Amino acid sequence: MAKQKGPPKGVLTYNEFFKKLNQDMDQMRLIVLYGDEPYLAEGTISMLKKKLIAEGAEDMDMSVIDTRAGSRFTFDLLEEMALSPAWMSAKRLVVVRKSGAFDKELDERQEKILRDIPSGALVVFVEDSLDSRRKAFKTIVSFAVIAQMNKMDLPECTSWISKKFNKLGLEITTDATASMASRCDLSLTMLSREISKVALFCRAEDIKNIDFKVVDSLCPPDLSSSVFDIMDACGSGNAQKALGTLDKLIQTREPVQRITFTLINHLRKLIVAKDIGDPYELKAKLGILPFQADKFLREASGFTMPELIELYKYAVTADSNVKHGEMDERTSLEILIIKACKAA
Repeated sequence: MAKQKGPPKGVLTYNEFFKKLNQDMDQMRLIVLYGDEPYLAEGTISMLKKKLIAEGAEDMDMSVIDTRAGSRFTFDLLEEMALSPAWMSAKRLVVVRKSGAFDKELDERQEKILRDIPSGALVVFVEDSLDSRRKAFKTIVSFAVIAQMNKMDLPECTSWISKKFNKLGLEITTDATASMASRCDLSLTMLSREISKVALFCRAEDIKNIDFKVVDSLCPPDLSSSVFDIMDACGSGNAQKALGTLDKLIQTREPVQRITFTLINHLRKLIVAKDIGDPYELKAKLGILPFQADKFLREASGFTMPELIELYKYAVTADSNVKHGEMDERTSLEILIIKACKAA
């Protein structure tokens, strides 16, 4: 996965946010979290609840407005909750999920409510996204703590997996962590479930060191690894092996559209690898692990740049044709594989 673009000006990354949270939490009154990694946002809520809310006082000192559960968000309700004093806790914690409050402009009263949150309260908004071009964003960024909770890149994710297992008294190999991250699409929510499952198995079997075989036997199929196998077979002109790997993926009910997306993304990375040619620079550019950079460079060496570009163009065009009902999904993938084998 390529490294994601940094957050807008005034917005913290999740690492910056957690550092600030540990240092300045007492001074915070309004926090806005958004991004495509809900695990980090929900982890923040759990952390704040543990630090701010006295044991047994959650019903009195914590309020939640969750539009997903049918709650209706209004600024009047928010003001009422924020102004209510905490009874037993250090602060009142108000959590607002998926409000859409910043999808439109704020009027003067709404802005005043957000600006004037009392020191005895902490309000946390959890949103799917924020539009930094809106006036509402430019208003709140001047006084709120805003953090972008996006998915980790692969090296960060594998490090996170290793630390989780270490806390459980287990060791895991580098290739096994990379495989777990890939199988779960770098989703920490999915990974946390898989880590618990693997850890339970290892305790039952008295296993202390987790290798690829353990991960492969317990976790969902590794689509990225299978795509590497397909392109490796294409690079050696072995259409039968490449098509056989595709058939196995489809038999395990892997969505064809997801296979297509992964193949297109893989071809894009091969083009980048062909252009760069250096493993260290490629690792930094794509946010991947060293052994993956070596694999991309090895695969790219089996094709010329024009061949890779042509394959990529065909894949994108075929995907568009499939979406418009002009081509069968599986047929488009099989043609792409045959074209790749011929090119190699």
